[in-house]
Amino acid sequence: MKIQTNSDNTISEQAFNGKWLRSKCQNKISDISSFTKDCLMLNNSEQKICDFSKFVKEFETKYKKRALANWEYITTQNLLSGLKSYIADYKYNKFIHKKENQENYTKLYGQPCIKSKPVLIRILEFIKELPLDIAYYKTSKILSTKTGKINSKTVSQYEVSRIIAIEKDTKLRKQAYEAKFKMGDSLKDDVINVIQKRNSYAHKRGLNSYFDLILKTKYKTDTDTFMDNLNKTYLALKPEIDKALKETDDKLKELFQVNKLEYYHYNLINNPSEYEILNKTVNKYGGVNLAKKFYSKMGFDIDKLINEKKIILCDNKNSTRTFQIAIMPGESSGIYTSPANNYFGLNTLCHELGHAMYNLGISKSLPINIRKSPSIAMNESIAMMMEDVLLNENVLSDIVPADVMNKIKENHKRTKLIRLSKLFALTEFEHDMYLNPKQDLAKLWQEKIKKYTGWDYPASNEWATNSQFIANPVYTHNYIKAMIISNYLYKHLKEELGTLTENKNTAKYLNENIFSKGASLSESELLKEITGNTVKEQSV
Repeated sequence: MKIQTNSDNTISEQAFNGKWLRSKCQNKISDISSFTKDCLMLNNSEQKICDFSKFVKEFETKYKKRALANWEYITTQNLLSGLKSYIADYKYNKFIHKKENQENYTKLYGQPCIKSKPVLIRILEFIKELPLDIAYYKTSKILSTKTGKINSKTVSQYEVSRIIAIEKDTKLRKQAYEAKFKMGDSLKDDVINVIQKRNSYAHKRGLNSYFDLILKTKYKTDTDTFMDNLNKTYLALKPEIDKALKETDDKLKELFQVNKLEYYHYNLINNPSEYEILNKTVNKYGGVNLAKKFYSKMGFDIDKLINEKKIILCDNKNSTRTFQIAIMPGESSGIYTSPANNYFGLNTLCHELGHAMYNLGISKSLPINIRKSPSIAMNESIAMMMEDVLLNENVLSDIVPADVMNKIKENHKRTKLIRLSKLFALTEFEHDMYLNPKQDLAKLWQEKIKKYTGWDYPASNEWATNSQFIANPVYTHNYIKAMIISNYLYKHLKEELGTLTENKNTAKYLNENIFSKGASLSESELLKEITGNTVKEQSV
C-alpha cells in the first residue's frame, strides 16, 4: 500500500499534473537551470529568474523537512514527533503563503496555493477536526493490534489469516472464521464512528459523503461516473473471474470431499501443503534477505540504498501492517514493515520495495511538482508486478523444490482473478457504507460477497477487520486498475528484457523508461510511450 505524504490541499492531484509545465516545457526538462530558461521566455527579468531558482531551492528544503517530520510521526505516534510534524507543516505553509512567494508558487504548480487563513481560524479548525483525527488514530491502533481467541488461546489477526489460508482442518477453519467475525463485532462501532465523522466533514463542504469528497478532490471525478466505470470494468473481466471462481470451487469440493461448500471452506489456498513448505523456507532464510536477493537479480542494490539512508526500514513488530511512504521523491523512501518471516510477509515486502524503487528512481532534476508517479494506479502496478515476478520467475528455485513452485504457480492466475472479485466487492461495499453507515452493514457485506464471488457467506462484521477502510479510504479501486496495468506491462517487459530476474539491466530499463519520468507524462502517455498502446481491461 502507498500512502500520500501531503496532508493539505496545496499540492493537489490536479496541480501535480503540471499542465502549465507541460505546455511550456514539453517534457524536455533535464534540470532546474533548463526550467528557469523557460521562465526567462515568460519573464525577461534576470532577477526574477534568480528569485525563482532561490524559491525552488528553499521550497524543496521545507517540503523535505515536512515530509521527514511526517514520517517520524507516523512511525512513532508520540506527542513530541506530532509536535515536530505540526511545526514543520506550519513553516512550510507560512513560506508558500508569503506574498513574495505567491507568484513563484503559481508558476511552479500552474495554480495559486490556497489562501492562507488567519492563525486563530486555523487553530479553531484544528480543534474542530481533532475528534476525527483522534478517532482515526485510535481505530488504526486497535485495528493493527486486535487479537482473537481460538480454543481459549489468544491469536493475532495474522494467525487467523494464516489458518484460513492454509489449514485444511474444517473444525479449526470454522473456529478461525468465528474468531475473525468476533473481531469484526468488537471493531465495527469504532470503524463506523470514523466513517460518520468523515461524512460529517464532507457534509460541511457541501458533499453527500466522504466517498464523494475523496473522488472529487483526489481523483477529479464524480461518484456516478466512477461507479459506472467500475461496473463496466467488472463486466469486461467477469467471464475470466467466473471461470476462476468455478475452477476454485471444484478444487475445494474435491479437497474437502463435499458436494456443497460452506463459508469456512472458502479462501483456502488450493496448494496449502506447498505454501507451508514455502513459508518454512522463507522463515529459515529470512524474508528481508530474500527480498534483497530478489531485487539484486534485477540490478537493484537494496543494501546500498539502506546504507545511504535512501531506504529507511522501520520494524513494526506489533502489527501486521506494512506500507511505504515516499518521504522525498528521488531521494528517500520509508518502509514500515511487519516481520517478513513467511511467504506472505516476503511478498508484501517485495511489493513495498516496488513502491520504493519507483520513488527513488524519479529524477531529482524534475521540478518538485511532477516528482511523483503519473497516477496511484501506475505506482501500484509496479509494486504488484514485483509480487508476480517473485512467484512467476522461479526466484526461489534454488531453495524451494521445483515441483512445489510449479503447483503454486499453476494456481496463481486463479488467485489473482479471485482477488479482483474481492476488490470489486470491497469497493462497492465501501461506497454503499459511506452512503448510509447506519444500515445493516453485516447484511450489506454478505450481499456484496455473494454478488461478486457467488459465495454463501453468513451476515457478519468481518468487513470491519479490513484496515484499508480506515488507513486508506476510497483506495481499493486503484488495486483493480493496477492489476490490469501490471499484467499488461509485464508482458511487454518480458518481450523487451526476457526474464526480468535474469537480467541485471531490468533496473536500468525501469529507471530510464518509467521511474525517472515522474509525472512529466500522464499514465496513458507513459504506457503508450513504453508499449505503443494504452492499457485495456482485456489484457487480464
